[in-house]
Amino acid sequence: MEFKHLNEALQTYGDRATQLAKLELGTYKPRPVRKTTWNGMNPQSTKVTFRKRRAVASGKLQKSIKYKVNSKTDTPFVEFIFEDYGKFVEEGRKKGKGVPPAALRKWITKDRKLRYFNRKTNRFESMTEGKLKGMMFTINRSIKAFGIEPRPFMKPSERKSMQENFQAITDAFEKDILDNLTDE
Repeated sequence: MEFKHLNEALQTYGDRATQLAKLELGTYKPRPVRKTTWNGMNPQSTKVTFRKRRAVASGKLQKSIKYKVNSKTDTPFVEFIFEDYGKFVEEGRKKGKGVPPAALRKWITKDRKLRYFNRKTNRFESMTEGKLKGMMFTINRSIKAFGIEPRPFMKPSERKSMQENFQAITDAFEKDILDNLTDE
């Protein structure tokens, strides 16, 4: 059975969902910022404030969002594709779990290009291996203690796009069924 009209409607749905997901990642929303004093690996006191920030750091995730209409099966469907770490942005990370050191090192050095700030001198300093390891330890300790807040970008976009395109998809499906019945 051929689904010519349905594939076109699913293309429209996929275009709109990816467009909305890219916009969602770029919007400024209140995100928690924690100031914590530590006693070893245990947080002693935490002050949480909210600052409007985007979920995008480098733009790599935003650029990678694509879709594919898979019509090789009996019923066509839309598959969304993005960077692997997008699932952790979408779903967050539970507290108690750290981040793999290799991924954290890559994020600090390549993706974010974070700089080391010395509070004693009030200046940025060049990153050495020791400072990098200290930064990795601090970030990972915070993730283990508090987790990472989920920042859903794909699910709300898919839902909104489906609401906008639901009637067009059902009409296209009906049209394809009628076309296939009249061809036989």
